[in-house]
Amino acid sequence: MAFIKTGRDPFRRKSWLMALCLAAGIGLASRPAVAHPVEYVIDQTTARIAFGTTVANVVPVNGDFRHFTAHIHFDTDHPSAVNIAVLVFDDAINVPFGGAATLRSRPYFDAMRFPTIRFESDSVQALPGDRFAIAGNLTIRDVSRPQALTGTLVHSVAKGVPVMRLVFHSRLNRTDFGMVADRPLIADDVTLTITTVLRAP
Repeated sequence: MAFIKTGRDPFRRKSWLMALCLAAGIGLASRPAVAHPVEYVIDQTTARIAFGTTVANVVPVNGDFRHFTAHIHFDTDHPSAVNIAVLVFDDAINVPFGGAATLRSRPYFDAMRFPTIRFESDSVQALPGDRFAIAGNLTIRDVSRPQALTGTLVHSVAKGVPVMRLVFHSRLNRTDFGMVADRPLIADDVTLTITTVLRAP
């Protein structure tokens, strides 16, 4: 069994990169299993969970989450059995022009009552070209919905150390989680982009 962590105790470390870590397990899943546990550490300097939507169907609004943790477990003897658990703290939303307070308020994330966002994977599927599909459940405001992510894994070597760059994309409808404020001024459609670099220890 292998465990991917964020460097310190995962539930004390800032990072939303959890969904990304899953790709590490996936990357190994598409390669021959090894006889010993493998551990990858998230490069925190490159980890980012970004989101975007539009105002009046014209003006883009982008932001990110700056406080998150990630756990990823996979069994090298059964590499398809990847388990990913992500915990995001929505008190650390970052958007320009003071919009973070609005997003933390009751009509949106309602961070006082629901301080965390959770994602837990159900399945991971390898696709051609080092691409991956992850299915799981996303919980926002205590409402859970199925959520799919697609990602790309790029392998390289930096100073003799294997490096995996992960980029994941997803899309959700905010109204599915009870966020209906300011419609139709603010679009319902929200995009997610998760990026990180994993380096072998």
